[in-house]
Amino acid sequence: MRRKRDSRDFDAEIQSHLAHETETLLNEGVPPADAANVARRAFGNVTLARERFYESVHWVWFDQLRQDLRYAIRVLCKSPLFASVAVVSLALGIGANVALFNIVHKLLLQALPYRDAERLVYVTEFWPHEPIMPGPPSPDFANWRAKSKLADGIAAYGGGADALNLTSRGEPERLQGTMVTANLLELLGTRMALGRNFTADEDRPGGPAAVILGYRLWQSKFEASPYVIGKTIRLNGIPRTIVGVLPSGFVFPDNNFRDQLLVPMALAADQHWHDDLNFRLLRVLAKLKPEVAPAALKDEFSAILRSTAQEEPPQMVTMRKDMEVRMTPLRDWLTGGVRQMILILQATVGLLLAIACLNIAGLQAARATNRQREMCLRAAVGAGRTRLLKQLLTESVLLGLLGGALGVGLAFWSMAWLRAFLPANLHLVDGIRMNGPVLMFAVGTAVFAAILSGLAPAMAASRTHLHDAMKEGQSPGQGKQRLQAALVIAEIAMTMVLLAGSGLFIKRFVQLASADPGFRPEGVLTMRVALPANSYGNDRSRIGFYTRLVERARTIPGVSSAAVAGGLPVIGARSRGGLSIQGEPDVPAGGRPTITIAGITSDYFQTLGIPILRGRGFALADESGPQVAIVNEAFAAKFFPGQDALGKRIEVGSREGQWREIVGIAGTVKQQERRPPDPYMIYSPLRYFVEPEAFLVLKSPGMPPEQLTTAAVAAVHAIDPDLPLYDVASMRERLGSAIAAPRASMTLMAIFAGLGLILSMAGVFGVTSYLVNRRRREIGIRIALGATKGRVARMVLGRGLRLAGVGIAIGVGASMGFNRALGSVIEGIQTDDWATLSAAAGAFALATAAACVFPARRAAKADPMTALRSE
Repeated sequence: MRRKRDSRDFDAEIQSHLAHETETLLNEGVPPADAANVARRAFGNVTLARERFYESVHWVWFDQLRQDLRYAIRVLCKSPLFASVAVVSLALGIGANVALFNIVHKLLLQALPYRDAERLVYVTEFWPHEPIMPGPPSPDFANWRAKSKLADGIAAYGGGADALNLTSRGEPERLQGTMVTANLLELLGTRMALGRNFTADEDRPGGPAAVILGYRLWQSKFEASPYVIGKTIRLNGIPRTIVGVLPSGFVFPDNNFRDQLLVPMALAADQHWHDDLNFRLLRVLAKLKPEVAPAALKDEFSAILRSTAQEEPPQMVTMRKDMEVRMTPLRDWLTGGVRQMILILQATVGLLLAIACLNIAGLQAARATNRQREMCLRAAVGAGRTRLLKQLLTESVLLGLLGGALGVGLAFWSMAWLRAFLPANLHLVDGIRMNGPVLMFAVGTAVFAAILSGLAPAMAASRTHLHDAMKEGQSPGQGKQRLQAALVIAEIAMTMVLLAGSGLFIKRFVQLASADPGFRPEGVLTMRVALPANSYGNDRSRIGFYTRLVERARTIPGVSSAAVAGGLPVIGARSRGGLSIQGEPDVPAGGRPTITIAGITSDYFQTLGIPILRGRGFALADESGPQVAIVNEAFAAKFFPGQDALGKRIEVGSREGQWREIVGIAGTVKQQERRPPDPYMIYSPLRYFVEPEAFLVLKSPGMPPEQLTTAAVAAVHAIDPDLPLYDVASMRERLGSAIAAPRASMTLMAIFAGLGLILSMAGVFGVTSYLVNRRRREIGIRIALGATKGRVARMVLGRGLRLAGVGIAIGVGASMGFNRALGSVIEGIQTDDWATLSAAAGAFALATAAACVFPARRAAKADPMTALRSE
């Protein structure tokens, strides 16, 4: 209203000025018929004055944008098929990028939920060329905490306290808890939802027994009661007083631990190597002082290790001679297992968005040719090239924003589905949701995609040639045809990269899924039981429980065999140690591969169907006679090449001092996600290597798992009613879980590659159909001159296949580079897999031919008289 009033005022001022000038001329004697004309000539161009006034008092760019938006909406409404295809294509590409970026932002960019998280590092020990140990031993932690000058705090957790049995609230239930030092929560900057942190008195041997509840446990088991502080619960048979509740959203700084319960670690202040009761492998978290680099703290911790070497037993001095310390930033520790895969998926969806943009660019280029007359008419009435570009790019940006809005909706909807593909223990992404930075990324991606898909067609469309464009039936120029062909070729090449990459993931998964695990999982049900230290504090009591449990399990109707083991195939065993071979010189620590040892009962091999290749299995006499061992085939081939391992004597662990005679060689089973290298496994009678936590393994081919689980629980409770069974799963389910990560990555890559293939085929179909429509006159003349329908169809198919051939050739070269990048970060990827590349190329060629069939048939059925008459 203000703009209209200003314009009216300015027009009135002009008229007033002209009237005054006319009256002056009349007074000077100018004839009335000429006075008005002379006044107008003296004033000048009225229209130009109005335009200058308009530009001086109005936001011209805003008015033009408003006009462009209105016109863009009308144009897109008149082309609903094109608009729908463009919006859906952009929505798929943008939605996938926003969903993946949401995870990338949460894991790699957003600040971790801890105070001064950038100064927190994990401390680990390792030997060169050997895997990192489970954690530094408690004497090292005690020395670092007492002597470090560069750390602003050192805390620890772990130590084998992850099995806590709750026995004071109905049925016994196994909860995952963690032993922590009293300063861990303070180091993380955690504020309690209720109560307080542990005190120093509670974090010492013999101190008050306390416990801190996790927020979810507090809500589910204690009805979120604010009066829970000070109440007592029994954990592993020990009464513990509830002193605090963790806050909502608290994430424990380790993916392998949940925050259901925290209990004090209660380490002795004078940790040393001679006290087995206080010797534990811990997870150590340190905070750097400001301005201190991780390398400086690493050097200090290494110096402390060397300075305290004389306090250790001689055999430990030898074993730890070449041990090194490593500092890992907290973010890398939490995300290291998925970082590379997440970034690869982000790059993959980036390619998918580029394919969508190229697809839309091809469609826009085709539409630009059809709108050539419109652009020329606009140019003829005064629109400059910049003005035409603004109009065309406004249409593209409008498509991008619509696609972005739909893409954000798809991303929001897919987050729960995408979370299921991530590791279950990646707790940082629990409850992930959209936030401001992610929405800003979505808007930026939408605008970028719109400009990327619309700039080249807009540049081509705004380049007008009035004389040629005004001709009816004018065929598109060679430049526009080359642009469309280049867009299709680029789209095909990028899709070829996705297809080849997904093919490698599929092949890797098939190899893992079809590999012989080395045992027979059919009809085998497994479950865990954890024995609390206060009730089963020595090996004798643990062995007695496991022996009675196996005896009772064998009497369950339908159970053909039963066993107890400290480890399982796929999952692995908990205990590892050094290896000595009788008659051979000692090898320094780190000089031999890591050895895995598991205590088992005599029916273990029979229950799991693991073959004894040579020698014998365990007998009842082995439970009380000289120590014996069974090794797997990989162990025998590694340490006794060209020899018979039977009868050889080995020692496991530098502090054990007991030789074991090898009496059997078992088949090698796959461990740790069923990927190479095969583990070097030693099996020991359970009596000589007993764990406080073990698996009950039952073979019952025809019994329902639920019924078998109920019977197993009854067998356990008949021995000890306070012990729960947990982690119940069949071996077939454990096999599936072991390859869950490869299955997830394969599925996502296949989905993205499939979407890329659909978009590429839509692009090939659209461009081919457009060319057939534009060349209808040429096709009509060819048919009139005697060309057969088959020849016309082959001409159209040939063009589509030639474009596909060039795109596939470029895509194969790009795929080789992409595959090498995949192979450098993902184990099991074959970088030069020509069979997969050939299969992808062949599938793409067939898909291209299928996309060109309909346009080719339409060209072959063209009526030459109709085509010529239309000209």
